[in-house]
Amino acid sequence: PAPRGRLAPVQVPAEPPPAAEVRAVPYGTWEILRQGKTCAILAVGAMCGPAMGAAEELRADGLDVTVVNCRFLKPLDRVMLEALVRDHRILVTVEDGTVTNGFGAYLAEIVQASGAPSDVRVVALGAPDRTFEHAPRARQLEGVGLPAAGIAARIRALHAEEAAPDGGRTGNNSSEAPPAGSRPGTGTTAPDEGRRTADASSAPPARSG
Repeated sequence: PAPRGRLAPVQVPAEPPPAAEVRAVPYGTWEILRQGKTCAILAVGAMCGPAMGAAEELRADGLDVTVVNCRFLKPLDRVMLEALVRDHRILVTVEDGTVTNGFGAYLAEIVQASGAPSDVRVVALGAPDRTFEHAPRARQLEGVGLPAAGIAARIRALHAEEAAPDGGRTGNNSSEAPPAGSRPGTGTTAPDEGRRTADASSAPPARSG
């Protein structure tokens, strides 16, 4: 650490390579960052880092999860989505925006319309649809359970539900995992929370209501 009263040195990234040397990204495609099984984390934008951190925490618990960089939201990578639905029972979307009417909701609708098996579950993680106090981004994300530890905690709760005799579900294809630190639910939200889905915004969760 830097001596008291002095700022720590800033780590300056290397110069980016010339544009001609940057590998082209195929339009409308996703990228698998980590291959696992049973559960797949579909991360949006800046949430790829925390998603990878959550996967590492879960690996220590014996849970092997896939992490996908959903670098295109529209159009979706339907080829990869079909493969994910075929090989995983739980798809967890993670985004740093409100969970109302966003990526998770859109994905759940597509999965349901695709005729996926009834035991495939889409769970949207993000910020609740409310006004947030101004604060550093890291503190805001921590408050809604979006750091790596919070994401891992929610997936552990989902895994515990799946291990229950009834699968922890009431027949709904899309649901929201309980916030970090809360009692694991049964696949439905509390009456005062309503059905919440995800927002594809990459902006921090602090926003006006």
